[in-house]
Amino acid sequence: MKKGLLISILIIGLLTAFYFAGPRPEVISLDTSLPEIEASIEELDHYLAVREAAFELRKDNEARIIWADSIRQTEWVVLYLHGFSASQGEGAPLHQHIAEKLGANLLLARLAGHGYQKEQLGEYTALGAWEDAKEFLALAEKLGQKVLIMGTSTGCSYALNLAAEFPSKVKALINLSPNIRVKDPNALLLDDPWGEQIAHLVLGNQRRVVSDSAGHALYWDTLYTVHALVELENLLESTLIPETFARVKQPVLNLCYYKSETEQDPVVSVAKIEWMHELLGTPENQKRLVKLDKVGNHVLGSPVKSKDLPGTEKAISDFLDEILLSEN
Repeated sequence: MKKGLLISILIIGLLTAFYFAGPRPEVISLDTSLPEIEASIEELDHYLAVREAAFELRKDNEARIIWADSIRQTEWVVLYLHGFSASQGEGAPLHQHIAEKLGANLLLARLAGHGYQKEQLGEYTALGAWEDAKEFLALAEKLGQKVLIMGTSTGCSYALNLAAEFPSKVKALINLSPNIRVKDPNALLLDDPWGEQIAHLVLGNQRRVVSDSAGHALYWDTLYTVHALVELENLLESTLIPETFARVKQPVLNLCYYKSETEQDPVVSVAKIEWMHELLGTPENQKRLVKLDKVGNHVLGSPVKSKDLPGTEKAISDFLDEILLSEN
């Protein structure tokens, strides 16, 4: 009896050791050097056109500038960062309306691996997209005296890191459905030992999302690799931690879909949004969490998916009037 028990304990111990010794993603370390953009403001349209021409992109997915009126620096600039598998269309026309309210230039980013006609997200890495996010922040500085970053989902993940790492360069954040953690608890396994290997067995090499409209097929990637999902989860667990949130001291608006325990954002964790919001270093009177109960979707800023675009826009407008603009 004792011998059998010892053998069982030994086997369990060996299996446990084997599991924890298995391959897993390394903790991400973000490079915090900001690139130098040598182009003048008059050359930025051409700069972005050349940058985007290097890729075969779907229509209207390219990075670009929407000028407030003419080619000049404005007091505010709105930098829009899209979410994982998305594009600027995920926030249109809301980002344009907010820029117009501020009389601001609008910079629409396209992060690494997104918007391709083929090989969707095949080249996505968390650090590659981070390098792009830094590049767009450097571009935004040329377009406006004060940078307001507006993001959706994983765009907010990068925005929070930008605000933490470059506090003097980011004036404020508007986070639409910020991706702090994915709602599906199984996503946590992707960053654990053997996570990618297990995901390949369960999901295969790629995951396909069925388009529910022409707009969805145009503005969202519908086929992406399991490795891209691993990269995403590694970004969240490595960087969206209490220490990061505490270093964010700018005015912040967090928006999410929440109606009840059974009717809420199906993609990201609302509980983790609340967790992040509480831990922000932002003064209490300069941060706001608004739960929208009519949007019915993870995507808040596009009529392609949102059921209450006016409600989302009003929440942002109120934040601008009552907090951001009243401080300036």
